[in-house]
Amino acid sequence: GLSGSSNGIVISAPAVALLLISRIAGKNADTKGRKGAMMGGMALIAISDVGTALSNSLATLVLARLGLGLGRGYAEAGERGMLTDLANKTPRLRGRALALQQACIALGIAIGAPLGGMVVEEYGARSAFLCVSAAAMVSLGIY
Repeated sequence: GLSGSSNGIVISAPAVALLLISRIAGKNADTKGRKGAMMGGMALIAISDVGTALSNSLATLVLARLGLGLGRGYAEAGERGMLTDLANKTPRLRGRALALQQACIALGIAIGAPLGGMVVEEYGARSAFLCVSAAAMVSLGIY
């Protein structure tokens, strides 16, 4: 097990990377395209979650979690940019479109957390990250 401070570093690493990359990822999504940012970000999320599952040291675990934050930065910049583009085509539905996106995020958390807990209980903690990686790959295929 990790110490309390090590756990804090591992848990905060994605947020730190997301904070640092968001402006760059947003500019990339604006100039090079939303879909590419979403796809590149999802690919990095998938790789990072496999890295998390296979990690055998604090350094590799933190590196994998930083990768997750970078992937989220790009994927979310592309996704939110695309949603804004679509919502601007029908301004009277903009609020509903954004609310629906937030509801989908909440639904994913509401379903994902209990399912993840069941996977962890049955197969171990590392398996949950492999499941998230598989879901990211499915999303990548859908894009």
